[in-house]
Amino acid sequence: MDGFVVNPYIVSWELLNKDPFLKGIRLMRKDDGFQNVMRRFLKGDENMVNDVISSLGHNSASDGKCNYITAQTGFTLRDLVSYDCKHNEENGENNTDGPDYNYSWNCGAEGQSRKRSVVNLRKSQIRNAFLLLLLAQGTPCLLSGDEFYNTQKGNNNVYCQDNATGWLDWSRLKSDRGLFDYVKALITFRKNHPCLCQKEPLKGMDRTACGMPDVSYHGENAWQVKNEVSSRQLGIMYSGAGVGDCDCFVAYNMHWLPHSYALPSPGKGKCWHLALDTDRGVLSKSIKLEDQKRIEIRERSIAVLISCEEDKTELRNTNFHSKGKTAEKKSVSETEKTDIVTSDAEKEKKCRQE
Repeated sequence: MDGFVVNPYIVSWELLNKDPFLKGIRLMRKDDGFQNVMRRFLKGDENMVNDVISSLGHNSASDGKCNYITAQTGFTLRDLVSYDCKHNEENGENNTDGPDYNYSWNCGAEGQSRKRSVVNLRKSQIRNAFLLLLLAQGTPCLLSGDEFYNTQKGNNNVYCQDNATGWLDWSRLKSDRGLFDYVKALITFRKNHPCLCQKEPLKGMDRTACGMPDVSYHGENAWQVKNEVSSRQLGIMYSGAGVGDCDCFVAYNMHWLPHSYALPSPGKGKCWHLALDTDRGVLSKSIKLEDQKRIEIRERSIAVLISCEEDKTELRNTNFHSKGKTAEKKSVSETEKTDIVTSDAEKEKKCRQE
């Protein structure tokens, strides 16, 4: 989405909505609430579960506020996971300009790093950020360049940098399309599953008499949210009954340790399939869970399950979240492991019909 940003301190939101010239034009409201909550959850801050529940369930139609984690002002997504502090020295204001509170985390090293563990963690955190944004109910807004690791070298106020610092380096897209394809597949997955982006605000009630609320919240135990200060785990199940979709269960683990989640029942005659996770993105073919009651989620990762008819699926072992590469190879065959690919629309369409 492209457009103009209107300064709310000059022209109020209420005045914009009353402007006859703008009648019929969809206006979106910029608000940092979602951004700050998700940034803190992403880096593993404590006492965030309740705020995350509220932010993920926010419906943009109610107040016009769009969701974003990065915007035209502040850090890019790559810088958000690469710098603890702003680096605006080149702006000529002794690094006093730009916001001081960015809720960022450098993943163990300030700025550019060649350490493999740091680089891999940063890439995983960037993928998590896109998942947090595109699996939320509200209208998502992406910052151009985040999809190919654009950086401003830690500068969070590039208003005066009409140079390589403030420009988009499109050559990055040509040299590495991995993240671009990852995000593209996520967008397709979101569009193919209307339960993830419903038009009406979710109430947590069974509005379709299907025996399941439109949204329910879980923790490491099904139907019980562990919202203690120390908790960084959350599970959300979206019912697809009212929108012609299958049910989706999203497991978030922003802790630095793996956690086991008890799964709510997908319903009679149905079973859970893994559709995507942080490491591999959208799978070309969903994988049936061998254990339909529990799933282990790796540290700092997110997984999405979809419900499918049990008698039309093939049983596969998916204890892929066990520690170490050896366990992963034992649980998922080479033919089942995939790189980031565009979602299989035919598979998902069939799943929703079932």
